[in-house]
Order: sequence, then C-alpha cells, then structure tokens
Amino acid sequence: MSRRGGLADRQRRLRFRAAALLALALACVALLLDRGGIGLIVATLAGLGALALVLRFPRKRGHEPDRPGARNAAARAAMLFGLVLLIGALALSHGGGKSARIAAVCEGQRAQLADWDLRLTRVVPVSGEGYTAIQADLAASRKAAPPIALSPRLLHRFASGPAGDGGLRQRLWSGDLALRLTGFDSASGCVALDATWRPFAVWAVAGAWLAALGALGMAMAAWGSLAWRARARARIAMRREDRPLPGRPLEAASVPPGRILPCVAIILAIVLLALLAWPRSAAVPQPVYPGGAALIKARQSVIEGPPNTNRWIVIADAMARRGRYGDAAEILLGAVEASPQGSEGWLALGDAIYAHAGGVLTPAAALAYERADRTGLASFAARPLAAEAMERSARPALARAWRARGVPAIPPGRQP
Repeated sequence: MSRRGGLADRQRRLRFRAAALLALALACVALLLDRGGIGLIVATLAGLGALALVLRFPRKRGHEPDRPGARNAAARAAMLFGLVLLIGALALSHGGGKSARIAAVCEGQRAQLADWDLRLTRVVPVSGEGYTAIQADLAASRKAAPPIALSPRLLHRFASGPAGDGGLRQRLWSGDLALRLTGFDSASGCVALDATWRPFAVWAVAGAWLAALGALGMAMAAWGSLAWRARARARIAMRREDRPLPGRPLEAASVPPGRILPCVAIILAIVLLALLAWPRSAAVPQPVYPGGAALIKARQSVIEGPPNTNRWIVIADAMARRGRYGDAAEILLGAVEASPQGSEGWLALGDAIYAHAGGVLTPAAALAYERADRTGLASFAARPLAAEAMERSARPALARAWRARGVPAIPPGRQP
C-alpha cells in the first residue's frame, strides 16, 4: 500500500469516527430536547456544524456514476438540513416558552398559561399498579383550535412500581404542553399545577434526529469506502500472486464473512446491553386486603332504599369479592361519572381504593369518601356515610380518624 493510499485510509477512518461521534452527540441533543433541556445546547451546535462541514468524501474520477459520493452527499445534506431546522426552531422558540405555577384552580374554573386556556373539569380518585392518585381532568384550548384533554395525577405510592411523577405532556406540531399536579386541597377541592409551554419543541427534536441520522449515514458511507478499498487491495494482491479471484465481480462484491461476523457480534452485544440497561417494571407486590366482602356488606347496610341496580357497581362488587380492587376502582369511575350525585358509587370507590392500598387511607380514598359524605348529606338528612360504613366493616380506628377530619357524628336518632 502506497503512502498516499495509507494517508487516504487514515482520513477515511478519521471521517468515520468523527461522523459516528457526531451522530451520537446529535442523538443525545435530541434526547435532551425531548426532555425539556433546550438550554446549554446552542453553544455546541456551531462546533458540531463546523465538524460536519469538514467531513468530505473522495469522489471517483471518470464517467461512472459516483453512487457512494451521492449517498454521502445526501446524508450530509440531511444532516445540515436537520441542523438548520434545529437551530431555527430554537431561535423561533427563544422567549416563547412559558412556565407557571398555578396555586389553586377549582372544578369549573379556568387558568391561563401564555395563550393557553386551562379549564378544570373534575377531580377524581384513581388507582393503578402500586399506587393510588388524585387525577385532575383538564380541557386545554389555544386560540381557535379544539380543546385537548389532559389528566395529570398526584401519585401516592405504596409499592415499588414504574417510575414517574404522574405528570402529562401533550405533543403538538407547534410545541408541547406539559402539566404536573403538585397539590390538592380536600376542603376546597382545588388543585395546584405546574404548567410548561414550549413552542416549536417538536420541530427542534425532529431536526436533531434528522441531523443525527444524516451523520450516521455519513459514518456508514465512510465505513463502506474503507471496506471497498480493503476488498480492492485484496483483489490486487490476488492478481499479483496469480490466485483465482472470488466468484462475484468487483462491483457487486459483498462484505467478506470475516467482517460480517464481528459486525453481527457488535450489534448483538449492543442489543443485549440495551435490554439489560433498559428500565423494566418488575411485578409489583400488591398488599393483600382480605375484607372485600365485609366492605360490600357494610356499604349495602348503610345505604337506605332498595338494592342498587347500577351495573357498574354490581360488576365492581363481583371483582372486589375476588380481591381485584384495582379493577373494581377503574369500573367504579364509570359509576360516579354516570351518576355523580350517587353516594353509593363514591362510597364503593373509596372502599375499593382503600382495599387496593392494603387498608391504608390514601388521599385518593379520602377524596372518594368525602364525595360520598357530601352527596349523602344532601340525600339522606346528614347521614355520615363513610364513617358509618367504616364502623360496620370493623374499622373503628379509621372511623374515629375520619370523624376527626371534620365529618359530623351520627345523630342520636339515626343510630343503627
């Protein structure tokens, strides 16, 4: 190999490594942008762009089509277009991002974030794998666009489960809107929110990924050029040694098995490492609460009138008797949505969430019990449903703690 050929190979290796590192850096930029880290990135883009401009590809001489050079030029164009899109989106969104802490917004009220109008439609208790939560259902509207439904949650974990704070982010073509529930006042029924609006964030992320793919294409083109030159030198050596050439012509030559196997091994190693490092949600050990039938019997003895024929409550009771309290709570959300003034649905939902947490009065269960008492006070002449149901299901300590929260005592004439 001549000195000039060795120098060209070293330049190709340098281009391959530089393009691969550039692709990795741009992928990291895209991930940071996607998580909200727009700052501290613009200062590095100029150096990355300068590095991209010096990544040149040697063109073949003659009248034959330069397919490797064309592929490299297309990859470089994609990378440069992605960088332009990234920088342009960051420039357009500069000063347009807004963050606000909404101290208190109650059901039916509105709050403003930049040009967004947020309306809290309802607050409901929910449960999930290893947690119970207060969920705020909001309708977010902007200008003349149709409203968007958002449901951030305030989580209360009682077992190890998937990571997350219950926040929610809606991705839009013009940016993204993120909401996180930070507090809930059970007395007033109001919630506190952290809201963030990032215009053109999606375009910035798309530009970063496009630039990363373009840089990856340039790295693959440089690697292909190195492989082509290595195969060409091998064929020249075969001719000089008067050995037979491989069966395929030079133009259609493929990567030798000696190069395919290491590549396959590297890909498999990367996939295995990703599978080992990727966060997986292990099975959450749910706390066992054996008194599901007692909860149902106590609730039915508290509610006056004929037996409830609400299909949601009937199905949820069947699940609760089998210990599937989380599924019962999800079904009971349909019951309280269909009949928000029905105290039995709220009381059954409180019992299901209470049992789902292993017999712990979480804020979500407390909210359901408060709604049961609030609707019961209007329907059954000041009957404290939650406390009475707790006493009848052999939960006297919990009933006393519930009455200490401000629930009135049972009137003497209403004692069972």
